Amino acid sequence: MSRMHIDELEIDEGLVRRLLGGQFPDWVDLPLRRIEPSGTVNAIFRLGDELSVRLPRLRGPTQPGSTEFDWLPKLAPLLPVEVPVPVAQGHPSGDYPWFWEIHTWVEGETVPVEEIGRLKVGTPVEFGVSGFDRRFTGKIERINPAVDPATRQVRIYVSIPNSEEALVAGLFAEGRVATDARRAVAVPFSAVDRRGTAPVIHRIKDGKVNVVPVELGVRDEAAELIEGNSGISPGDTVLLGSAQAVTEGSPVKITQDEVSR
Repeated sequence: MSRMHIDELEIDEGLVRRLLGGQFPDWVDLPLRRIEPSGTVNAIFRLGDELSVRLPRLRGPTQPGSTEFDWLPKLAPLLPVEVPVPVAQGHPSGDYPWFWEIHTWVEGETVPVEEIGRLKVGTPVEFGVSGFDRRFTGKIERINPAVDPATRQVRIYVSIPNSEEALVAGLFAEGRVATDARRAVAVPFSAVDRRGTAPVIHRIKDGKVNVVPVELGVRDEAAELIEGNSGISPGDTVLLGSAQAVTEGSPVKITQDEVSR
């Protein structure tokens, strides 16, 4: 995990295990994994099925208590949506210099706040679930109206049909929300040469390397494809990665096995 701040502490699963072992031994053997995207203020780890651990990345609290720790247990019953509630607070130690917290875990997915305007109730969500070689499809049921100030993420709640009862609590799932769909010409990320002032595509035209400017559109992060709005046509053969070092105008012969589709 790359650092977000130059002077932040190195926080990993080993550190969290040591803190739990020293202060909350009843929870030390629960499954632990880092949550991504992680927060800019706190590093967040899921602990078992029902808890999460939050540790400030830098300049954490040096006194016990916090606004969240003091107020969320009182406000939670009054809110229209379920929110994580602090259940314990760890203290500074030789491994970690600040107070840190353990919260309840609320099931759901998160999206960056900048993308929330593109989501709506009923939007399909496709999931890959650990231990299964097939995909699951659900729909957004509810969008949390509040933004998590620590992560700038918005939690969404998704319903997934489970008539076969194949899915059980505690499985790790990764969801993908399709916020935009269209028919378009797309190329792999590695086909786009960004070394100059504007992106270009290296394609084969009439048996020679032809470099053309390209106007880019929608990115598909999961498939690692990007839309080409201009500069490329259906059926074009493009050069990827190091192959783009071939000089423009050089004759090139592509065998069928080498064609990238």
